[in-house]
Amino acid sequence: MPAFPWPKAEYPQLKYPLPQFEHENKAEEDRCISVIKNIIKSKRSEGQAVGAMIIEPISSINNQMATPYFYKTLRNLALAEGIPFVVDETKTGMGASGKNWAFEYWYLQDGKSPDFMTFGGKSGLSGFYSTIDHRINEECTSF
Repeated sequence: MPAFPWPKAEYPQLKYPLPQFEHENKAEEDRCISVIKNIIKSKRSEGQAVGAMIIEPISSINNQMATPYFYKTLRNLALAEGIPFVVDETKTGMGASGKNWAFEYWYLQDGKSPDFMTFGGKSGLSGFYSTIDHRINEECTSF
């Protein structure tokens, strides 16, 4: 089945136990963040817009994950670059990770929650949440 040629960045390859390999893991996460920055820069230099940064809390390919540092840095990068930050909780949402949403383990500060969060899969229902800045229209917000 054909797919869009969207750029894809690799997940950091962490070593365990995390405390023992803290410095090596941070270097690996910084390497991956650098690759993401280069993808953004490259796409923009080609005159292409970057529509969103989409990330899974735990990679569905190899069940990989990163430390909160990695996800917080990506969130800050998305904010700085004006790129919507989308968290795909299809595999990890609705309590599958031990918290309602796996991104809660990233301990994001106020105002830095994902712009969009998708869920579905094993939960038996699917949908998405968005921040008020990304709502579809005024009627979708009721207070």
